[in-house]
Amino acid sequence: MSEHEPEAVGNRLRRLRDRKPWTQAELSRASGVPLQTIKDIERGASKRPRNRTVRALADALQVSASYLLWGLTDSET
Repeated sequence: MSEHEPEAVGNRLRRLRDRKPWTQAELSRASGVPLQTIKDIERGASKRPRNRTVRALADALQVSASYLLWGLTDSET
């Protein structure tokens, strides 16, 4: 994440969540990630989410962890 601003992950998470369309609480239930953690990531307060958090969110949103973190598609990893 060093080459991207911390907000990038939060913005991408919000955009993916909105496409479902899910509320933060619905994403929390689908992923098992605490609601406060999702809120923190989306507003940029959590600059380095834990790997297991990223994987759980990515799985729930049906994207790769690399895409969620850095916006990379499978061909770019």
